[in-house]
Amino acid sequence: MGLYEILGIQDNWTDAEIATYLSMQRSVWNSRRVSPKESERREADLRVRQIDVLEGAEARLGDFIHPALVIKTLCVAIDNRYSDYYGLEEGLIRSCSLGNFRGEFRSVMGYLNQIGEKDLLRAWKETLEELGVEIPMPRKKRPEEEVRRQERRQQEESSGKREQRAETQQVRRRSSSGREGEVLNSIFRAIRRFFRKIKRAFRRIRWSEIPKRIWAVMAVILAAVVVLVVLIGRVNTSKRAAAEQKAQEDAAAAASLAAEEQVKQEQEALLTALKGMDNFRLRTDEAEFSTYQGVKPASCNASSVLVGTTGKSYGTEYLFDADLATSWQEGEDGDGVGVSITSIFASKTQVRGIAFWNGNEISQEKFEANNRLKDITVSVGCGGQTWSASYTLQDAMGEQVILFDQPVPMESVVIRIDSVYNGSVYQDTVLSELSFLEDDSAANASGDMTESGEADSSAADG
Repeated sequence: MGLYEILGIQDNWTDAEIATYLSMQRSVWNSRRVSPKESERREADLRVRQIDVLEGAEARLGDFIHPALVIKTLCVAIDNRYSDYYGLEEGLIRSCSLGNFRGEFRSVMGYLNQIGEKDLLRAWKETLEELGVEIPMPRKKRPEEEVRRQERRQQEESSGKREQRAETQQVRRRSSSGREGEVLNSIFRAIRRFFRKIKRAFRRIRWSEIPKRIWAVMAVILAAVVVLVVLIGRVNTSKRAAAEQKAQEDAAAAASLAAEEQVKQEQEALLTALKGMDNFRLRTDEAEFSTYQGVKPASCNASSVLVGTTGKSYGTEYLFDADLATSWQEGEDGDGVGVSITSIFASKTQVRGIAFWNGNEISQEKFEANNRLKDITVSVGCGGQTWSASYTLQDAMGEQVILFDQPVPMESVVIRIDSVYNGSVYQDTVLSELSFLEDDSAANASGDMTESGEADSSAADG
């Protein structure tokens, strides 16, 4: 099925109807460019480009006696050989604008006859008859026997001409080689005579009678020549050095641009990886994250820490001790909104998820008495790039994990409290445990199985 049938254009439509229909078809195919199937997206892209071409041609062709026939021919050109379309379109436009239907439309008929579009060729002939354009009669073919006789005669003539041409060239070579030898001998004889004359002239010179002034002038001239030769050599050397220096500078500039482009590409790839934080699932089923290992950061600090009446500090060291009886607690007045926990890794770590043991997990009574984290913002830094994402934790005891669809590279992580679940007794916001998870395969490859990871895994199992 060709493009004309796929688009569903009718042969009897006017120019305005075709323009309106092509615009509507473009909207239909354009809406399919976001299809989940790649094959449908590719086909939609191709159809939109083809409709753009047809719309542009239709707008420039103007009012024509059979507009659908023009569009049909252009569709056939696109179906068969897309590269031939442009010349065909220019011929049609030039014919319509100048009123010269004869030559250009004949070229269209020749094209249609070449690709075997007999129906379209018949339609064009009818159109040319309506316009009064004379259709040339096809030439009569000569009989096959006469054609063969003519081919043999031409072969015999060409072979005879080739032999005659070869003989002529051979004669010319011989004559030219003889003339070249004579010319070379005469040149050598002239050179020998010249050097003999110089030798005789030097013998006739009485060197003792030459004045000292002449000798001084000759010495000055010789010194000037030597100085000139030295200067020319130095100039050439400086030019070569300048050219080499410029080439080195150009190479250094090209290397610098390549390095900058590589850094830019690496930063873009890193930012794409960080954006993976946006695709996550909040999971509480231990079976879904049992294959991940915990990674302990090199350091962890909080913007606020509660100090009890006995002087005990509820610091961030309790977040990674694998003990649910201990916890970090913020010490701000109020609910602790805006308080943040900052963790820094020893090196770039591929984190697949972040595990939380929300609230005070000593008992259900303690859990309900203190504030628990609700809405949080996680800001990740890596390689000079940063990315932030917001999450909502469940108000429930036990491990809950923000599980990303793919590992996210992290060098530092800041967890900020945006809202809390209010406690029934205390306003202090509590977090019992925190763990950063990576794939078990990545943990084994790096050989960095920390004690925190083993402890967090055992805590999750408990």
